[in-house]
Amino acid sequence: MAKKYSGDIRIFYDGYDIGTAMTSVQLSVAVDPLDPTSLGDTAERVISGKRNDVLEVSGLYDDGVDALNAAQALLSNGTGIFSVAIGNSIGNQAYAGKTFFLAMKDPANIGDLIKQEASFRPDQAIDRGIILTPKETISGTSSQTGTNDNSAASTNGGTLYLHDFSHSGAGTGTIALDHSTDGTTWAAKGTVVGLVSQYSAASAFTGTINRYTRLTRGGAGTSDSIASILVRS
Repeated sequence: MAKKYSGDIRIFYDGYDIGTAMTSVQLSVAVDPLDPTSLGDTAERVISGKRNDVLEVSGLYDDGVDALNAAQALLSNGTGIFSVAIGNSIGNQAYAGKTFFLAMKDPANIGDLIKQEASFRPDQAIDRGIILTPKETISGTSSQTGTNDNSAASTNGGTLYLHDFSHSGAGTGTIALDHSTDGTTWAAKGTVVGLVSQYSAASAFTGTINRYTRLTRGGAGTSDSIASILVRS
């Protein structure tokens, strides 16, 4: 596996940006058989093709408050949307999934930094996709993010993983996944509703997702700091 400069890796858990300087990111994607044989069975039974993915992260964080709050959220909620973005540009490779933590060491102070290590297992599998929105602020009630060109449409739908780190203004906002065949004429594929501070969502879409995609912000509030990953099935 090629080595990657740690500053290019972003780690998000729900509405927390906890990847400042990763010292280690290890993603294990495995397909293992499951043996459900029980006493009294006349023969061994095997269920093949069961996913057994594990994500392990270790890093130093200059924002100790955010790292500690994320750790507390993990301990209290048990599950959340976890994303690993390779780089900070639209179209870059990324991984995302709904996970629960297997183990977490107590955060430790190292000078002015916080060291945190954790292992996660997805409830189904960790999906591979692309960065649709790097971490950025999108303002107003009809604002769009940058456009991703996927080179071709996909016909089997997909999932949008959205992290909202902060929400300004009263009320809730909405984010729509827009798609286009030519990058000029757009239509909404679906909407994520209920944006608030430190919020996340995984929204599944069926059918065709056209070649070009972007996000559009609408509804109440004035701005949101977001990041998103789009996985095409």
